[in-house]
Amino acid sequence: MERVARIAVNGFGRIGRLVLRAIRERYWEELEIVAIGVTDPYITETRAILLKHDSVHGPFAAEVSAVTSPGRNALRVDGREIDVVGRNRYGPVPEWQRWRVDLVLEATGFFKDRRAASQHLVAGAGRGCLRLGALPPRWKVTTPTPDGPGTSPGPSAARASRGAASSRRRPGAAG
Repeated sequence: MERVARIAVNGFGRIGRLVLRAIRERYWEELEIVAIGVTDPYITETRAILLKHDSVHGPFAAEVSAVTSPGRNALRVDGREIDVVGRNRYGPVPEWQRWRVDLVLEATGFFKDRRAASQHLVAGAGRGCLRLGALPPRWKVTTPTPDGPGTSPGPSAARASRGAASSRRRPGAAG
């Protein structure tokens, strides 16, 4: 039998919950979520409710419950228990080596660069995967308009698109 990859999700807001839902819907046999890293691990019942009933994506088609006992906080999803853990005493991320984590999926928005996210590796994760919340540098945030969203290409993107358009013209072609 092939070894199942052991996954941790750091952060359990909207993105972290969607990551768990996507893994449950698509990769439940290939991946095992063993831990969820959160700031406050003691509101497990609320996390179970938020996972089961998403106001945008609708109800989660899985059996979800909270498992709480002295010294234990976990979510049970379709019979699998996933530990809900807080930060360790030495740093801002859980001690991933306790769960033999192969990959941490970063969903807090706090670890925005390689140096910050490397704390997951120091804590014992085999690998880490960043989810950047920021727009690429060539984009700027603008006020939303009735015509579209509140983002638009910045000056560098405009120059790049003009250069790309002009390079496609045939020599001697009009305008």
